[in-house]
Amino acid sequence: MNMGEPMFDPRSPAGFSDEAAAWVDANGLWKRVQAAEAFAARVTPAGAQPLAFAQDILGPLLDEDTAQAIRRAESARQAHATLFACPAFQWRA
Repeated sequence: MNMGEPMFDPRSPAGFSDEAAAWVDANGLWKRVQAAEAFAARVTPAGAQPLAFAQDILGPLLDEDTAQAIRRAESARQAHATLFACPAFQWRA
């Protein structure tokens, strides 16, 4: 999967940019959604409880909008993709 940056190979000695302008655009968003869907395809077991999984991973960082989107997902796989694509998951330290 190509997220627009070569893995372990930043283009400058300073590393990958932390500035949003360097990676926030429609193409970057689409690549992050594709990555979230690919991860979800690998981790969604039968009988999965995506909301509980999200609560375990994010704890107090799980905001109500993300929790609601996970609850409204049409499948466990879609719910996991929503979790992996949410800002709190992608920005966690």
